[in-house]
Amino acid sequence: METIERYQPEFVVRHEALPGSCRCPACQKADADWPQANLYLQNQQRDSLQPGCETVARELLLNPEAFILHLSQAEARGEQVLTPWMETLNQQCINLAINPSLSLESSLYAMGILLSKAQQYADQGNEDPALLVSMGEQLVILSEHGVLDEQRGQLPVIKENRLAALKDMGKMRLNLNLPMADKMAMVLKLSELSIMMPNRLSERLQVL
Repeated sequence: METIERYQPEFVVRHEALPGSCRCPACQKADADWPQANLYLQNQQRDSLQPGCETVARELLLNPEAFILHLSQAEARGEQVLTPWMETLNQQCINLAINPSLSLESSLYAMGILLSKAQQYADQGNEDPALLVSMGEQLVILSEHGVLDEQRGQLPVIKENRLAALKDMGKMRLNLNLPMADKMAMVLKLSELSIMMPNRLSERLQVL
């Protein structure tokens, strides 16, 4: 039996160790394999999870060690080979995600730039992994000097996205350590968000 390297980020390991399954709205509607998003290759297996699961999203956003990789062995299940280009792109994204000198917002913005530039290189037929390494290093330097934060601050606000996020808050299930009366009041306030008309949501957004 051929074995290959299996990579699991810390947030996947922690999710597998949970005593029960997540009961957030997305998980209740999903198929049995949700929220798994594993990539099975001929030479590697890379495990991941869908951030649409509230438990996964919480771990991704709040655990600073979420992207630390754990290496083990697994049986080969895929046929596609991970190219040096894709492997380097994946690693550079991980490096940006776990860099302690970058804030969450800076990491996400830097990854967006990296992926956009990588797509440009690929469209030009230039898939030299050294280009990605150089780009990743440059993005870290720019972020440490505040250049990326300055650029990110100049991006236009997309109001529709904020309204959609506010409306989705009404569907959230929160485990609140509050007296019952306060907990019910909070639940009712959140429920209102899911049924508000866009103009009322805009007013609420202005208040926030």
